[in-house]
Amino acid sequence: MDQHVIVSSFPSAKSGDDGTPARPEGMYILQELPTKDAIQPTGFKAGSRAELESTIRKVKTTLPLCTQLQWEEFCKSAPKNDDVNDYLKEFPEAM
Repeated sequence: MDQHVIVSSFPSAKSGDDGTPARPEGMYILQELPTKDAIQPTGFKAGSRAELESTIRKVKTTLPLCTQLQWEEFCKSAPKNDDVNDYLKEFPEAM
């Protein structure tokens, strides 16, 4: 009878001699697709909503009306604040 052994490997990360960022050595082998529940969203960048509002103001003053209307449609589905969980409550299909 075949025996399956579960093996875990944790690649180590080493910075390069020239100061390049650390990169894990080795490889990861995906053995099964993660379930939706296992994937947690990363947070939005702090201040991202303020950046969006600033961009929208600039768009409204510099682009033609038709482009402004497209931005208005985009804004309806854009995050209302910097909290990713609030966004997912409103748009669960985004996950």
